[in-house]
Amino acid sequence: MLKSKASLLKYNDIINNLPKNIANRIDLHLASTVTSTNDVIQAIPLIDKTKTILCADYQTQARGRRGRSWHNKSGASICMSIRMRANNTIQELYGLNIIIAISIVQAINSIQETEVQLKWPNDIIMLQQDDYYKIGGVLIELVTSSKTIQDIIIGVGINNTDVGQPSSNTQQAVKIASLQSLYKTSIDPNLIISKLIRYISSNVDTFFASGLPSFMELWKKFDAFYNKQVSVIAEEKIFSGTAIGINNKGGIIVNIKGEIQNFYVADVSLRPL
Repeated sequence: MLKSKASLLKYNDIINNLPKNIANRIDLHLASTVTSTNDVIQAIPLIDKTKTILCADYQTQARGRRGRSWHNKSGASICMSIRMRANNTIQELYGLNIIIAISIVQAINSIQETEVQLKWPNDIIMLQQDDYYKIGGVLIELVTSSKTIQDIIIGVGINNTDVGQPSSNTQQAVKIASLQSLYKTSIDPNLIISKLIRYISSNVDTFFASGLPSFMELWKKFDAFYNKQVSVIAEEKIFSGTAIGINNKGGIIVNIKGEIQNFYVADVSLRPL
């Protein structure tokens, strides 16, 4: 296990709150400060048939989708990466980010009775009146060799006691919030991490056994913009229509003036109207 200096994270508090069948199949590491958990976890040797997990109080080079960086205060956020061996094609991994986002919402909502929701493709948000606030997100990266996928790395970032700040390379203004602002009280980060591990581990196993279709109803339940008017920015064009769910590849389906169109993660930014 990585050494930690004055960390808020406690190994036993996390492990002891997990079902034994999950605790016995993970290799958990904790650290106070890292550059990026997604980067550092690649240096940790993998143990067969386990998921390697790295959590840190602080990241000096945190990043999100499309290379956007993020700045947070030490100990204020959940910074976690999960690494696992892969034996899949790219096509078989379509929708994995959707599964992770669903898992995060389930984990947060299981702590107290809240209504944290999702904004496609994998933003964790809370609604307030006619606006939404981001409290977390997902970054999945693949380790490849000779065009073959070797490992999957799942990065999870959640604002816990304070909000982070997007860097100047974030083009669109992002309204942000924290779990503390949602719960009106502080939440033990070890409890949050154990909940995340529990739901992510279980759902990932189901995903690889049954695929994305088995999660369609859960997505519909948590989708903040299902059957609502949205604006989709794709390839420098703006499309407006009604969001009507996701397809079997994890793309969003939008009804645009009676025409059904599908959009995918790589080239889309979703905005509610």
